[in-house]
This record gives sequence, structure tokens and C-alpha cells, in this order.
Amino acid sequence: MNKLQISIFLLFFLFSLQSVAQEKVDIKRSDKTEIVNGEKYYIHTVQKGQTTYSLSKFYHVGLADIYKNNPGSENGLKLDQQLKIPFNVDAGVIKKEKKDSLSSDKDFIYHKVSKGETLYRITRKYNVNQNVLSIYNPNLTVNLRPGDIIKIPTQNKLISDKAKLLYPSLMDYKVKKRDTYYKLHRKFDVSQAQLEQLNPILKDQGLQKGLVITVPKGLKKLDTIPVYVEIVPDSVVVQFDSLSIDSASKFIVCDSIMARSDTFHIALMIPFYTDLEGEIRTSSAYYSKEASTYKSFRFIQFYEGFLMALDSIKALGFNAEVYIYDTKGDTAETRRITEKPEFQSLDLVIGPLFHANVKIVLEAGKVNNTKVVSPFSRDMELVETCSNLFKVMPNTQSIISSSCQWVSDSLPNSRIIVLHDGTKAELELVGLIKKSFEQHAGTGIDTNQVFFYSYKNSGSKKLLNKLTADRKNVLINLSNNEAKISNFVRDLNSKAEDNEIYLIGSELNWKRFETLEVKYLVNLHLTQCTQHFIDPLDTAAHQFELGFISKYKTVPNFVAYNGFDISWFFMNALYYYGVNFEQCMNKLDVHTMSTKYRFKQNGSGAYENSYLNLYQYNNYKLVNKKAL
Repeated sequence: MNKLQISIFLLFFLFSLQSVAQEKVDIKRSDKTEIVNGEKYYIHTVQKGQTTYSLSKFYHVGLADIYKNNPGSENGLKLDQQLKIPFNVDAGVIKKEKKDSLSSDKDFIYHKVSKGETLYRITRKYNVNQNVLSIYNPNLTVNLRPGDIIKIPTQNKLISDKAKLLYPSLMDYKVKKRDTYYKLHRKFDVSQAQLEQLNPILKDQGLQKGLVITVPKGLKKLDTIPVYVEIVPDSVVVQFDSLSIDSASKFIVCDSIMARSDTFHIALMIPFYTDLEGEIRTSSAYYSKEASTYKSFRFIQFYEGFLMALDSIKALGFNAEVYIYDTKGDTAETRRITEKPEFQSLDLVIGPLFHANVKIVLEAGKVNNTKVVSPFSRDMELVETCSNLFKVMPNTQSIISSSCQWVSDSLPNSRIIVLHDGTKAELELVGLIKKSFEQHAGTGIDTNQVFFYSYKNSGSKKLLNKLTADRKNVLINLSNNEAKISNFVRDLNSKAEDNEIYLIGSELNWKRFETLEVKYLVNLHLTQCTQHFIDPLDTAAHQFELGFISKYKTVPNFVAYNGFDISWFFMNALYYYGVNFEQCMNKLDVHTMSTKYRFKQNGSGAYENSYLNLYQYNNYKLVNKKAL
């Protein structure tokens, strides 16, 4: 055995010794105490090997008590760190909180509602999102009664439950005496960081012999093994009196978030086509038609999603005067709306939906610095000049750039093949793709392994001969011709057994194709880029669907999710950052269901969302990939 081999062996041996299931550590009760805000505490100095878990057991207090009195301790302890530990607690009994809290364990604090206490106050006290509370308290409503018990999940519990959604299957595992994180990684294909997400107790207790932990099951059988993803629990921020700052000031400290008591003026401008209501006839089955055939119902679910977002944020204390306008899809009607007396007082306008109408509203809102949100327009020249415009749909360049970035990060040094029809529009896309790949050259993209083929020149056959078994093969198909794509996918599937193939396309095109075999798409790891993806594992989306069905007696479509997400995001931006929210909105941490928002300003012009969702067929399920 040479020196290098011996060194490597010793490193692994030392690592294993350090990570072997830990034995109990002796702890001596501190003789130092302090009175803080009328409460008595032990002041304990952390010694080698001590954890918050071992200290909670020794002092007979809950982990939540230690975390609460020592911010940051949930992330681990440092040698000689001084901790405040609640004093005068009977052995084996978890200390009760003050008057309005019962007790706590490693997962929950049990809060007892006092007279006059509101749900809004409770969310602020524990810094927890109301939607999160509803998940752990299914019967929770805003109508609280004194004596009601509410389960408040700890931060570790929230992280653990979110982490469990990342894996297709889980099982219990009993830690053995010689187990190390390295051994568990070899056994389950999971890192120490992932295990600690699933089992927060490991951060404090380590791999104690006999401890039962949760581990992923069957990851080795998957085509794509989940990687570590940092998880941040949904939370709320502390409310301050907005009168303490100048609401007209353009200077905002983004890290000092303040929930405001101002009354904001908001308008929703969408085409209800109320002038066409006479066409809707339901007097008999003969006259009745599907709702989608009537223009008046085209965007009604966007409006309903908006109303649900408004109800949700009002429950948190948000104040607003709201105006609903029917633009009828007409420029003259839109102009009449902007001439109404109340228009100049608006802080935020969501809509209109059509380009020409957006232009009219932007011009009319210049005087009052009114923010205008365009929900559906993709590419529009207004982005270069209008700094009050917020365009939700990413432009074509952003979609291509984000897709190339994902390929660079997730499928580095692959052979990349682009297939197109040779049309003018597709050749323009080819130019943008070439430029984007060149920008990523050397950082996951090998430009010598990028090839372009046209169907017109028998490109699909040439492409099949260009596949390699030595690298991953990434295929980007720009064609809109379903017949061509159907034949191509069938031929490509025949090569999937010998080559690792990832087929990439835009959902705008692929969701229209009805003749494609799903088993082929699974074999080819079809990955679609889209602005809107509803994760079936998202509990918030599930709750929204149930609430929407209960309220409107119909299943929400993607327009409803858009209506909620867009309204929820921008009303939260107003609530916490005020009318000049654009300076800080990318720091806004609110949960949205169909997409996220990452706005970039176009020079001195509009703010455009650059966030792109990607999802992939894995084992006949649509799996959300790491979006950019």
C-alpha cells in the first residue's frame, strides 16, 4: 500500500470514528443563574459533546424552550457558548409558557387562546404563516374562542415535513452502534444534510445507537436521485406602525420589513365582457353551452383567484379600497375608466390583459406613480420605457437563458442537439440559443458538443446517428408540427435503451400534442419549461383547490391560480414595503403556487419576471425540477 492510499485510508478511518454513533456525555448543572424580564434562568456554558437535546433532557425542559431563549441554537452549539435555560422546573415536566401557552415538545408548542386574542396576533407572536397553521389545525378558523388549543409547529418540524415531500418513499431505520453518516450515505444515497433535514433531532443528538430515524426508500432505483435543497419555513414578519415612516419616501431598508396600517387603493382591470351577457342562455339544455365558449367567462376565474387572495391578506390586517373594472377588451372603455375621479388615487392596478389597454393605463397612471401589473403579455415594447410596469410572464430571451442555465447546471457537458423546422421564427430562436450556449461555454456547456439540425434536410435522421452513449444527450425540439414530432419521438424512443436521452420542449407546444405516447416521454425524460406548474405535493395548492371548490362550486384552472398568486404577491409587497415596493420585492418571501417571481429591471424601464419552472416525467409522474 503506497503513502497516498494509506493517507486516504486514515482520513476515512478518522471520519468514521468522529461520526460513529455517539455515547452519552456527562453534564454538570450550572450554579450560575440570572433574572431576565422577571424570569429566572440557569446560565449554562456549553462543554465538549453537549447538544441542545442532551441539555433539554438534563434540565428537563423542552427543546422549544431552549431555542426560544437562545436564538440560533437550533442550528447547533459552539464550545463555551452560554445558554439561558429556564429555572425551577420539576424533573420530567416540560416548563409551561406564560399565561397563554400550555406546553411544548420537540415538534409543537400548544397554545391556549386567551380572551380577546385573535389569530392574527398568534401568527405574529410565533412568526408562523396562517396557511401553515391551517395544515396542522384542520378545524382552525379566524373565529377563536377562549380556551381553544392551537398546535404551533416548531421551525424544525416545518423543515422536516417539507423535506419529506422531496422523496417518493420513506421508511424508519434504527441506528446501529457503528453507523456513520458516510455509511448511511452509501446505504441510502442520502447526505448528512438531507438526513438532518428529515430528522432535526440528529443536529442535537447525533447518530445515537437505537435512535429510530426516517430515511428515503429505494432511491438507488430512481433515474434521478433527489439532491439536497435548502428549505426555509413559511413565516410572517413583525408589524410596526407605518406612521413612524414617511410612506411617500423612496428610501426603504429592505431588511426592515414593516406591515403597514395604511389603506391602499387597488384596481383589478380585466375583460368581463358584461355587454355580451345577453348571449348566455341557460333556459334549456338545448341552448346551454360549455362556459369556456362564452367570452364573459374567459377570465372569471382570475377574478375569483384575486378575491381569495384579497380575503387571505385582509385576515392578516391588510386594508384596501378595491375597484373592479370591466375593460370589455376595448381601448375606448379602458380610456373611460382612467378618466374616473378615483383612478388618480390608485396605488396598484392588476391588468388590463391586452397590450393596447396596458399602454393606456400606464400613461394615465404616470402622474400618481401608479404601479401596473401585466399578467399575461410576454414580449412587449413597453418594457424599455415604463418603470411602473411589472410584467409577470418571462420574455423569450429569459426562457431560453434559464433553460440553458438549467442544462449547464443539471446536465453538464452533455451532447446538445437542437432540431427545428427552418421557419423564420424558429431560426430566430436558434440564434438566441446559440448566443446563450456561448455565454455558458466552459461552465457546463461544451460548445464543441452542440449541434443544430433542420427537418428540411433530413435532420431527424442525422440527429439519431449523432447520439452518443458516452455522454448524456440533450435534445431541444423547436418544431410545432405534431405529426413530425410524433414520428420523431417514436424513432428516438428506440434509441433510449442504449443512450441516456433528455428531451426538452416548451409546455406551450407540448401540452397541445395529443398523439404522443406517454411511455415514450417517460423513457426520454421529457422536461418541459413553463411559467406555471402546480406541484401535486404542494399542500397550499391542495388547500386552495378545496377552498375554491367550496366557494365557487367548480375546479380551479391555471387562470385561477394565476389570479391568486399575482394578487397575493403584489398585495404583500404593498403591505410590507409600501408603494415603492419595487426596490425590495425580490426579498419578499411569500408562498405562491404556480410560479415564483424574480423581477429584473430592463435598464431604466419595466420590471420583468425571469423565473422559469421546469418539470420532468419520472416514473409516469410529473416531478418539479430545480427551477431558475
